Amino acid sequence: MHNGKNFLIEQLTFLINQVSSKDRSEAALTTGKFGTGFLSTHLLSKNITIEGILDVENGLFKKFHIEMDRGADTIEEMIDKVDKALKDRLRILDNEDITTFDSSEFNTVFTYHLSEKTTGFAATGISDLELCLPYTLIFVGNLGEVQIENKNLTYSSKIFEQLGQLYIYQISETENEVVHNRYIAKIKDGSVEVAVELEISEINKYNVIPLSKRLPRLYCDFPLLGSETFTLPFVLNSKQFNPTEQRHGIYLTDSETKDIVENKELVLKGI
Repeated sequence: MHNGKNFLIEQLTFLINQVSSKDRSEAALTTGKFGTGFLSTHLLSKNITIEGILDVENGLFKKFHIEMDRGADTIEEMIDKVDKALKDRLRILDNEDITTFDSSEFNTVFTYHLSEKTTGFAATGISDLELCLPYTLIFVGNLGEVQIENKNLTYSSKIFEQLGQLYIYQISETENEVVHNRYIAKIKDGSVEVAVELEISEINKYNVIPLSKRLPRLYCDFPLLGSETFTLPFVLNSKQFNPTEQRHGIYLTDSETKDIVENKELVLKGI
């Protein structure tokens, strides 16, 4: 759940159709990449409930609740289920108008209906989240705070110190009202950001901490899980990366396709 922007009708349409509403120019101003993030969550469940607020127009909003069922054995069955969801989307326009609501509340909710098998996937995902989240917080500026409710754990970040073009962030992990602070340094050059974790010595100097072997080395704002084998001593982020559809890395082969050339240029810039 989150309290970010409300849905537009075209965004909900693209979500149902499992394609992205972003083009390259828009993606440069937003976060994520062409809908791959939502597609990757289907590993958790083929049945997803989405609740939120639809921004219609002229200050009018409508609450909605829609079911997305991706559990199909044939193309024909999948087409029928997508068609049903698209019809349900149109029925949202018949819902009662709301003119006021609390935008600070968690109005957008994605509910994944887990099986016994995918509950294990979710537990692994939470573990990966705790590992990767400190870097995500400094790469995605409009993420203010993240709460993991079943662990009573909250993450937040703020700028701790600026040394020229180098920013040092304080990442606060609060568990059962006990706060533990970590520090991550980040430097940005255009569309590329490089980050490392630091520790503060008693004489107020910083030392670089080696990265966890489990930590992804590549981010497209959000971690590309699987890139932990990438041999970099730092975390490299660019929202212009062209990740694989599974979001487990980027292609850097000898092929000279546009996506691969862009990926190579971004990595070289970061190095």
